[in-house]
Parts: sequence; C-alpha cells; structure tokens
Amino acid sequence: MQYLLKYSETMNHEAIFKDRLRAAGERFTTPRLGIFRLLYRQGPLSMPKLIDRAGSEGIDSVTVYRTVELFRRLDFIQEVGLGRQRLLELSDDYEAHHHHLVCGQCGRIIDFDSAAIEAELQRVSRAQGFQLRTHQLEATGLCRQCAATAATA
Repeated sequence: MQYLLKYSETMNHEAIFKDRLRAAGERFTTPRLGIFRLLYRQGPLSMPKLIDRAGSEGIDSVTVYRTVELFRRLDFIQEVGLGRQRLLELSDDYEAHHHHLVCGQCGRIIDFDSAAIEAELQRVSRAQGFQLRTHQLEATGLCRQCAATAATA
C-alpha cells in the first residue's frame, strides 16, 4: 500500500511529531524521523519489513526496536492484527481513522472508511452504556484480482 502525500502534508505531520516528542521530554533525532516517515508513507508494516526498509536508510535494527517501543509508549503508533500478521502503523493522530480489507491470498491491504460503520459503533456503544475510545476493523477475503483469478481457475 502506498500513501501518496503532498510535501506540505508530510511537513505538517512531521511538525506535530516533533512537537509531541519534545513535549514528552524526548529528543528529536534523525533516525526517529526516518522511522516516522517510513510508517507515514508506507505503513502498515511488519517489524521485519520496517527493519529492512530502515536498514536501507542506514538505521540499524536496535534503533528500530527502541524507537518502536518509544512510539508505542507515546501512543504514536498502533499495532494492527491483519490475518496472522501484526503490523505497525501510525495512530489516528497522524492519519485519518480507517479500516482494512485484507486479501487472504496475496496479502494486499486496502484502507477504507465508513461513516455508517462509525455511526453504528457509536449507537451500539451508547445503547450498552459503553464508553468507546478506539477500535479497529479488519475484514479478510479476496481482492478483485485474486477473486478474478479464482473464478477462472
């Protein structure tokens, strides 16, 4: 999945990231910014893929692990269960809240949002006296290409 961003959007998110790091008493470093950018532009990513892509930018695996732990502690990232995979992506503070369709055959991830799903979750929560804070929705099936291939097989 590719996130195509305008330069100004990236810079705005980076400024928020930098401010939040400093407000938490943490240093703003080049490796931390590099990992943030990878997750912003290419997320969600598994830890092995994040390590591989960070490594190609000169960031070692120990730094990736430590940075991911820091990002978790500061709620900069969330872990998403997609099928049997555990993937990391930036929290809703940096990206619009969304859900995932996951192809069980090729692994393709399609982001989507739905006002109807959000409204229904709010309605059910209110009816149950539940204070909803966050949620994740991942649906597994076959993407268009894999479904077409399966239909012709």
